[in-house]
Amino acid sequence: MSTSPATARKRPTIRDVAREAGVSYATVSRVLNSREWVSPAAVRAVREAIARTGYTVRLLTDVIAGRSPLSITVPTRLVIRASSPAPA
Repeated sequence: MSTSPATARKRPTIRDVAREAGVSYATVSRVLNSREWVSPAAVRAVREAIARTGYTVRLLTDVIAGRSPLSITVPTRLVIRASSPAPA
């Protein structure tokens, strides 16, 4: 069974969650990233909206698609410096 693009269900976005919760996009972002103080009522509203909309964070997909500014640093060389013995 094939699904046409017109009937395919779009993945919910943070903006969809914000609209459903009655809060701003920034508030949803703060709740998702545990940043800054957000009222318990707003946190509860966002979490309930996430459950209702089915929103999920797909970080790896967003990174691969270039929609997330995630950077990963991999050390290519480890430098260990030995300290000189203290003078006697």
